[in-house]
Amino acid sequence: MVLGEPDGTPVVRCEVCDVASRNAGSNGKERSDLEKLGCAAGVPSDGVRRFICTAREFADALRSTRRRWNNYVYRYDLIELGDAGDTCLLALTPATQQQPVGG
Repeated sequence: MVLGEPDGTPVVRCEVCDVASRNAGSNGKERSDLEKLGCAAGVPSDGVRRFICTAREFADALRSTRRRWNNYVYRYDLIELGDAGDTCLLALTPATQQQPVGG
């Protein structure tokens, strides 16, 4: 999903991910979503906010502290949705030294 200005300039890009797995590498879905969001080589500094909308299990897997975060040029900030917490938005941000490992 792309939300934009009246002139067509994108402001928000969101990939909806129906994976409900506890494995971040499940079916290459993360890599596919990152490519669709234009983040295959890192989070662009173009002013467009990028999100992955997914199930809690997959969000937890993607943000796991067990991942080798020093190999990644991005991080995920968790945004919980709804009362049950079953669906989450993960905001993609560039990796910085100030961010904690895993998100």
